[in-house]
Amino acid sequence: MNAPFLWGAQSKVGNYNIKDSQTTEFDPFVWRRIYLATFMFKGEPQIEQVNNLTVIHLPTQFRNQFDIGAYPYPFWHSSKKWNSYQQSTELLLFLEQGKLKGALRSAVVDPQRPKVNHAWDGKWVWTDAHGKQPSVTLYTRLFSPSNPQPKLMLLIVRLKQNCGRMLVLSATVLTTPVSRIPY
Repeated sequence: MNAPFLWGAQSKVGNYNIKDSQTTEFDPFVWRRIYLATFMFKGEPQIEQVNNLTVIHLPTQFRNQFDIGAYPYPFWHSSKKWNSYQQSTELLLFLEQGKLKGALRSAVVDPQRPKVNHAWDGKWVWTDAHGKQPSVTLYTRLFSPSNPQPKLMLLIVRLKQNCGRMLVLSATVLTTPVSRIPY
Protein backbone atom coordinates (compact mmCIF):
# COMPACT_ATOMS: atom_id res chain seq x y z
CA MET A 1 0.00 0.00 0.00
CA ASN A 2 1.13 3.52 -0.73
CA ALA A 3 2.02 5.76 2.15
CA PRO A 4 0.30 8.09 2.38
CA PHE A 5 -2.88 6.25 1.45
CA LEU A 6 -5.74 8.31 -0.06
CA TRP A 7 -9.31 7.91 1.26
CA GLY A 8 -12.54 9.71 0.39
CA ALA A 9 -15.79 9.60 -1.56
CA GLN A 10 -16.04 9.25 -5.34
CA SER A 11 -17.01 12.62 -6.86
CA LYS A 12 -19.43 11.10 -9.38
CA VAL A 13 -20.36 7.70 -10.77
CA GLY A 14 -17.89 6.55 -13.43
CA ASN A 15 -15.12 9.01 -12.55
CA TYR A 16 -12.10 6.90 -11.58
CA ASN A 17 -9.61 9.74 -11.32
CA ILE A 18 -8.98 9.74 -7.58
CA LYS A 19 -7.57 13.28 -7.83
CA ASP A 20 -11.04 14.53 -8.82
CA SER A 21 -12.42 13.40 -5.46
CA GLN A 22 -11.86 15.05 -2.12
CA THR A 23 -9.50 12.75 -0.22
CA THR A 24 -7.55 12.64 3.01
CA GLU A 25 -4.06 11.17 3.35
CA PHE A 26 -3.61 8.41 5.92
CA ASP A 27 -0.96 6.02 7.06
CA PRO A 28 -2.14 2.68 5.56
CA PHE A 29 -2.36 1.00 8.97
CA VAL A 30 -4.45 3.84 10.38
CA TRP A 31 -6.84 3.73 7.39
CA ARG A 32 -7.29 -0.03 7.71
CA ARG A 33 -7.82 0.17 11.46
CA ILE A 34 -10.27 3.04 11.69
CA TYR A 35 -12.03 3.29 8.30
CA LEU A 36 -11.86 -0.06 6.52
CA ALA A 37 -13.04 -1.75 9.72
CA THR A 38 -16.39 0.07 9.42
CA PHE A 39 -17.33 -2.02 6.35
CA MET A 40 -18.45 -5.60 5.83
CA PHE A 41 -17.65 -7.32 2.55
CA LYS A 42 -20.02 -9.44 0.51
CA GLY A 43 -20.15 -10.77 -3.01
CA GLU A 44 -17.41 -11.07 -5.58
CA PRO A 45 -15.13 -8.15 -6.40
CA GLN A 46 -15.06 -6.89 -9.97
CA ILE A 47 -11.80 -5.77 -11.55
CA GLU A 48 -11.68 -3.09 -14.22
CA GLN A 49 -8.75 -1.62 -16.13
CA VAL A 50 -9.07 2.15 -16.60
CA ASN A 51 -6.07 3.63 -18.42
CA ASN A 52 -3.06 2.97 -16.17
CA LEU A 53 -5.22 2.10 -13.14
CA THR A 54 -6.66 -1.17 -11.97
CA VAL A 55 -9.94 -0.44 -10.19
CA ILE A 56 -11.28 -3.08 -7.83
CA HIS A 57 -15.00 -2.77 -7.11
CA LEU A 58 -15.41 -4.35 -3.69
CA PRO A 59 -19.09 -4.87 -2.71
CA THR A 60 -19.69 -3.66 0.84
CA GLN A 61 -22.21 -2.97 3.53
CA PHE A 62 -21.43 -0.17 5.99
CA ARG A 63 -21.58 -1.19 9.63
CA ASN A 64 -23.98 1.52 10.75
CA GLN A 65 -25.05 -0.16 14.00
CA PHE A 66 -21.77 0.27 15.87
CA ASP A 67 -21.66 2.14 19.14
CA ILE A 68 -21.08 5.78 18.17
CA GLY A 69 -17.63 5.78 19.79
CA ALA A 70 -16.48 3.09 17.32
CA TYR A 71 -16.46 5.51 14.36
CA PRO A 72 -13.42 7.71 13.64
CA TYR A 73 -15.54 10.81 14.24
CA PRO A 74 -19.27 11.63 14.17
CA PHE A 75 -19.98 11.11 10.44
CA TRP A 76 -23.56 12.18 11.22
CA HIS A 77 -22.43 15.80 11.76
CA SER A 78 -23.46 15.96 8.09
CA SER A 79 -26.50 13.92 7.10
CA LYS A 80 -25.13 13.87 3.53
CA LYS A 81 -21.87 12.25 4.67
CA TRP A 82 -23.60 9.81 7.05
CA ASN A 83 -25.99 8.73 4.28
CA SER A 84 -23.07 8.43 1.86
CA TYR A 85 -21.51 5.86 4.18
CA GLN A 86 -24.79 4.05 4.86
CA GLN A 87 -25.95 3.86 1.24
CA SER A 88 -22.65 3.25 -0.57
CA THR A 89 -22.68 -0.15 -2.29
CA GLU A 90 -18.96 -0.64 -2.83
CA LEU A 91 -15.46 0.52 -2.11
CA LEU A 92 -13.28 1.34 -5.07
CA LEU A 93 -9.65 0.33 -4.57
CA PHE A 94 -7.09 1.89 -6.93
CA LEU A 95 -3.95 0.01 -7.96
CA GLU A 96 -1.27 1.81 -9.89
CA GLN A 97 1.97 0.09 -10.90
CA GLY A 98 1.17 -2.79 -8.57
CA LYS A 99 0.63 -0.61 -5.48
CA LEU A 100 -2.63 0.17 -3.75
CA LYS A 101 -2.70 3.97 -3.79
CA GLY A 102 -6.13 4.76 -2.37
CA ALA A 103 -9.79 3.92 -1.93
CA LEU A 104 -13.08 5.73 -2.36
CA ARG A 105 -16.63 5.10 -1.25
CA SER A 106 -18.45 4.59 -4.51
CA ALA A 107 -20.93 7.21 -5.65
CA VAL A 108 -23.20 4.29 -6.59
CA VAL A 109 -25.72 4.19 -3.75
CA ASP A 110 -28.71 2.11 -2.70
CA PRO A 111 -31.28 4.35 -0.98
CA GLN A 112 -33.13 1.22 0.20
CA ARG A 113 -30.31 0.15 2.50
CA PRO A 114 -31.20 0.18 6.20
CA LYS A 115 -30.39 3.48 7.87
CA VAL A 116 -29.55 4.32 11.45
CA ASN A 117 -30.19 7.90 12.47
CA HIS A 118 -27.97 9.74 14.93
CA ALA A 119 -28.46 13.29 16.16
CA TRP A 120 -25.21 15.23 16.33
CA ASP A 121 -24.79 17.16 19.57
CA GLY A 122 -21.97 19.35 18.24
CA LYS A 123 -19.25 17.42 20.08
CA TRP A 124 -16.32 15.90 18.22
CA VAL A 125 -14.98 14.33 21.42
CA TRP A 126 -17.01 13.29 24.46
CA THR A 127 -16.89 11.14 27.58
CA ASP A 128 -19.39 8.41 28.35
CA ALA A 129 -19.56 5.34 30.62
CA HIS A 130 -16.80 3.70 28.53
CA GLY A 131 -14.41 6.67 28.78
CA LYS A 132 -13.23 9.22 26.22
CA GLN A 133 -14.81 8.84 22.81
CA PRO A 134 -14.47 8.20 19.93
CA SER A 135 -12.26 5.43 21.30
CA VAL A 136 -11.16 4.24 17.86
CA THR A 137 -9.59 7.62 17.06
CA LEU A 138 -8.38 8.44 20.56
CA TYR A 139 -6.89 4.92 20.86
CA THR A 140 -8.17 4.72 24.44
CA ARG A 141 -8.70 0.96 24.23
CA LEU A 142 -5.13 0.32 23.13
CA PHE A 143 -3.53 1.35 26.41
CA SER A 144 -3.73 -0.30 29.78
CA PRO A 145 -4.88 1.91 32.67
CA SER A 146 -1.59 0.94 34.35
CA ASN A 147 0.50 2.32 31.46
CA PRO A 148 2.75 4.93 33.11
CA GLN A 149 2.99 7.12 30.01
CA PRO A 150 -0.29 7.03 28.06
CA LYS A 151 0.08 10.70 27.09
CA LEU A 152 3.44 9.99 25.46
CA MET A 153 2.04 6.91 23.71
CA LEU A 154 -0.96 8.91 22.42
CA LEU A 155 1.36 11.66 21.23
CA ILE A 156 3.43 9.14 19.26
CA VAL A 157 0.32 7.53 17.77
CA ARG A 158 -1.15 10.93 16.80
CA LEU A 159 2.12 12.09 15.27
CA LYS A 160 2.30 8.87 13.26
CA GLN A 161 -1.33 9.26 12.21
CA ASN A 162 -0.98 12.91 11.25
CA CYS A 163 2.38 12.60 9.53
CA GLY A 164 1.58 9.35 7.77
CA ARG A 165 5.02 7.87 8.41
CA MET A 166 7.05 6.34 11.19
CA LEU A 167 8.66 8.93 13.40
CA VAL A 168 12.00 8.57 15.06
CA LEU A 169 11.97 10.16 18.48
CA SER A 170 15.17 11.22 20.15
CA ALA A 171 16.14 10.26 23.68
CA THR A 172 15.43 13.87 24.65
CA VAL A 173 11.76 13.57 23.70
CA LEU A 174 11.44 10.20 25.42
CA THR A 175 12.83 11.62 28.66
CA THR A 176 10.59 14.70 28.66
CA PRO A 177 8.22 14.61 31.66
CA VAL A 178 4.80 13.49 30.47
CA SER A 179 3.11 16.52 32.07
CA ARG A 180 5.03 18.79 29.66
CA ILE A 181 4.02 16.94 26.49
CA PRO A 182 1.19 18.78 24.71
CA TYR A 183 -1.47 16.68 23.05
